Amino acid sequence: MPRINHPSYFATWLEEYGQVFKKFGDHDSGNISYGVKNKESKRHFIKFAPHHNMTAIKFLENAYILGENISHPILVELKLGVNCRDGLALVYDWVEGEDLNEVTTTNKPVIMDIREAPDSPYRRFKSLPVEEIVKVLNQIFDLHVVLEKQGYVSCDWYDGCIIYNFAEEKVHIIDLDLYNKGPFTNSMGRMYGSSRFMAPEEVEPGEIIDKRTTVYHMGATVFEFLGHGKKEADKGFRGNKSQLNVAFKAIQDNKKERYSSVQEFCSEWLAAL
Repeated sequence: MPRINHPSYFATWLEEYGQVFKKFGDHDSGNISYGVKNKESKRHFIKFAPHHNMTAIKFLENAYILGENISHPILVELKLGVNCRDGLALVYDWVEGEDLNEVTTTNKPVIMDIREAPDSPYRRFKSLPVEEIVKVLNQIFDLHVVLEKQGYVSCDWYDGCIIYNFAEEKVHIIDLDLYNKGPFTNSMGRMYGSSRFMAPEEVEPGEIIDKRTTVYHMGATVFEFLGHGKKEADKGFRGNKSQLNVAFKAIQDNKKERYSSVQEFCSEWLAAL
């Protein structure tokens, strides 16, 4: 994966690179992202971390290493790394679709959770036929099997990592910046992530984060999109009984009661289909 050094500030490099057609809200980590059309009229997604924000730099360096080493049909491809005078920029392919954690486009005041607004990408995705949702889940699980084989453990996995193109029925995955080689020890207490997807060990300092944590994330994803979330795993599940049993085993609080790996989880999930 090419990585170049540019002597100027990021703003100067960005202006030279192409035309910004969209600026995204600042990330919690401190990254700033843009949609940019380059001089060959190709569109890219560019993420920038300033040097003064060491956390943002750490995450983007992590993302660069993952992008260098992992390739998968649904993982948005990293094209270039750029060391600017004031920070690091990563250039990704641009993909069409909607982020499933995106704020609703409605003009009406939103009192409910934004994901539950009728026109939100999240609600529209959950309303798709079960077969279409399962197809997406299968691809997500396959990606995580590939990641697991390279030693990666998921962290900060949630629906904001998923872009779905409703017209073409295509899924893409972004923002795996916090994925790390594991196992490792939770030194933070509450780690980064959405509580809807987080495993118990992600909120307890000193606990081990490993492939069984990723298994939990995958099980929580099943309940998020085929049911009413992991907290109501026994209510309104749209899949079959075997799928329910596989997903339920994946989200056990006791890690020893979960599947030992994403590969094992995925094999059981596919058998349940």
